[in-house]
Amino acid sequence: QTCPPQPPQSAAMRPLAPRSTSASASSAPVPHPPSPPPITLKVGVLTISDRVVGGVYEDQSGPMIQTCLRDYESAQPLVNVSVVKTLAVPDEAQTIASILSEWSAPVPLQPPGGPSGGPTAGQTEEEEYESAPCNLILTTGGTGFAPRDVTPEATRHVLQKLTPALSDLILRETSRVEPLSYLCRGVAGVANETYIVNLPGSPRAVAQHLKVALPYLPHAVASVVGT
Repeated sequence: QTCPPQPPQSAAMRPLAPRSTSASASSAPVPHPPSPPPITLKVGVLTISDRVVGGVYEDQSGPMIQTCLRDYESAQPLVNVSVVKTLAVPDEAQTIASILSEWSAPVPLQPPGGPSGGPTAGQTEEEEYESAPCNLILTTGGTGFAPRDVTPEATRHVLQKLTPALSDLILRETSRVEPLSYLCRGVAGVANETYIVNLPGSPRAVAQHLKVALPYLPHAVASVVGT
């Protein structure tokens, strides 16, 4: 028995033609964003790994993030990068969310000497500046499929706004050199006046992901902080 013939479809009902899978279509470069605005990135680097915290091996991904940031800063005269927080924590959702909340929490900046304005021994403008929240947090680790990989879930708990388009762009572009990038579950988004991005746990993958993400991060942070 054969299926009965189908009536002709109108143009509006016809299915879309499949996208081209030619090499030229799949390798089309993504346009770079405009030059970054003048901005200071106050960065927190959070390494999430049971084995790093347990001393099984030395953290290499956190330092890789800092290396990529220094390289980017040297190529962008309008961007100043200050790494103000670094920490390694185990793969515990509550711990991860607590640190992200702490680093992104608004901190009222008091004038030197406190509300009265009088001098306080040992207080400096630099100390007051460092008490401000990070405006960018980069995490590394915990984005895979293992039972204790909970970084995206903990991060979503803190974020008020998800920005999935940047995560999609990172995965699409890094997949050109590492197809398994599509297995990374990292998220990105806004918590208060801080932009947070999850990166994978391996140093090589960190470098690949930041190569795509870094040109966009000053724009994201400027938008978040309203500059």
